[in-house]
Amino acid sequence: QDNFNGALPAEDGIYYSNGSETLNSNQGDWDLTGNRWLVILVEGDVDIPFNITVGRGSFLAIASSVNISFCSNFRKAQGMFVANGTINTGSGDRGFEGQGIFAASTFSLSRDFADVRNETTPAETFIARPDFVMSSYKNADNNLWWFYQKWQELAP
Repeated sequence: QDNFNGALPAEDGIYYSNGSETLNSNQGDWDLTGNRWLVILVEGDVDIPFNITVGRGSFLAIASSVNISFCSNFRKAQGMFVANGTINTGSGDRGFEGQGIFAASTFSLSRDFADVRNETTPAETFIARPDFVMSSYKNADNNLWWFYQKWQELAP
């Protein structure tokens, strides 16, 4: 069921779009606090034009069947971002900080400070957020790490 239109959902849950999406917001950046839990699945590209902040105890996953692209004029993305194709951090002279889990077939890291900072400071930084693994579990129906196993005792 196609139930995602690019806007920040008001309710926790799993959302799906059967076409490419550009995230949008009437309030500017996305800020997920207060134990929010969102999984967004997109059949196509995902363009992210603003900062995304995910507080401790909250969880956001965005998965694209193609590419995820971050706009060059913003600096921070927190969450789990998975692309079947490329994760592109954008270009320009502003630093990018990714916190969480970033997985893709390829990465395009094109930011450049265009000054002496390039000699000592990375233009793109990725920081692990192990708390997202713990926050990814909402309940038995909404669990990313649920594995079905069958246990059977073998006769000696």
